[in-house]
Amino acid sequence: MTRKPPPTALDVVVTGASGDLGQHVVRELLRRGHAVRALVRTRDERANWLQREGATLDDGDLFDERSLHRAARSATGMIHCAARESHARCDAASTRSLLVEGTSSILRVARRRGVERIVHVSSMFAVGLRRDDTPMDEETPWRGDELPLVAVVHARREAEERVLTAARAGLPAVVVNPDVMVGARADGARCSLFRAGPVGAIPARGGSVARIEDVALGCCLALESGAAGRRYVLGGENLDLRAEARRVARAAGLPTPSLGPTAALRGPALALARLIDRPPMDAVRLWGWNTYADSSRARDELGYAPGPITHP
Repeated sequence: MTRKPPPTALDVVVTGASGDLGQHVVRELLRRGHAVRALVRTRDERANWLQREGATLDDGDLFDERSLHRAARSATGMIHCAARESHARCDAASTRSLLVEGTSSILRVARRRGVERIVHVSSMFAVGLRRDDTPMDEETPWRGDELPLVAVVHARREAEERVLTAARAGLPAVVVNPDVMVGARADGARCSLFRAGPVGAIPARGGSVARIEDVALGCCLALESGAAGRRYVLGGENLDLRAEARRVARAAGLPTPSLGPTAALRGPALALARLIDRPPMDAVRLWGWNTYADSSRARDELGYAPGPITHP
């Protein structure tokens, strides 16, 4: 497919703007000449950084649609980055509420405001999980009944389906599906974007790892030239997540994470997780499930070109 030329400058609302990915998205949008309205819940140091970068701050919450309407009053674009990916079972209801009902609020506001371009930042979890090392793309069949009962996985899928349903009804919405991201926050704070699994251990599974700057650029490319109703996988290098997490920790000067239990211990660990919320049961259930990605569509249609994962 021929890549579309970039549009003229947009007035873009970014939800989750003070989050790790949101910060990079805001910075990249500004670099590309777009005006940015950053939706924030608190005026903290992260919000102050966004303002210093050149974004306009708007106080808002996904569950307060009046605040969303105020933020989107002149918007011609939206990038919905706000998310939550807790693996604790006590957070399952709130995770689903933010991911699914929060996304529905964004869709209603975008429709009523006549927003011209919308990007929903989903996840490889919404594409699926596999036991083998076969990369998944946008056309991989969803086999939800065969997947582990992990709240965030199914909530991600449900939110994405609402977006795609709205797109089929005429809303100019695009979905992007990143997986694991590594890098520092855009405001300069050093951090590893890996999340340790149960008992501080990294689970035995594989995934697609990309630099957070590349994923942010992919979100902007999807906003500018993505086809409505289309999904774009924003992967990177398909890696063993345990080995990569240890490399990231060493590069960042953080304690080296321990490795998760072997497959033989998964059963006892899951039994323990059913009794207590630490370790989180959902994280245990993900052991052995891979999210390797094929980003060919994003490369061919958007010009997405993630760089190699390097550590100092």
